[in-house]
Amino acid sequence: MDPEEIVAGLKRTLGLILAREEVYVFVNYLDSDRSGGISFKEFSDKVNFKDYQKRSHKFIVSEKNFIDRILSIWYDHRAKEKERLHTFILSFDDNGDKIIQFEEFQALMKSLEPTI
Repeated sequence: MDPEEIVAGLKRTLGLILAREEVYVFVNYLDSDRSGGISFKEFSDKVNFKDYQKRSHKFIVSEKNFIDRILSIWYDHRAKEKERLHTFILSFDDNGDKIIQFEEFQALMKSLEPTI
């Protein structure tokens, strides 16, 4: 089989459309002997369901792990945004007392909306 046949088969059979980089990685993965073609043996050695349960654990992400990761990214993002906002506000603290006086607050607001 040539790589185009495999990619066409994935699209036709599974509705899977791969990006050019993904096609390159997938074909290189399948083409063990680097001949440019993929033999049935190469294909069946790499794409089979023998011992699927044993091998699949590496690729399965549990719902809990997924949610934990997303929340971790969210909390990191939120902390960074909070720090950026804090730094921005303190940039208007002219006297450095970490208290925004009314005049400093006015300057801050005018920087956000000049017509205020």
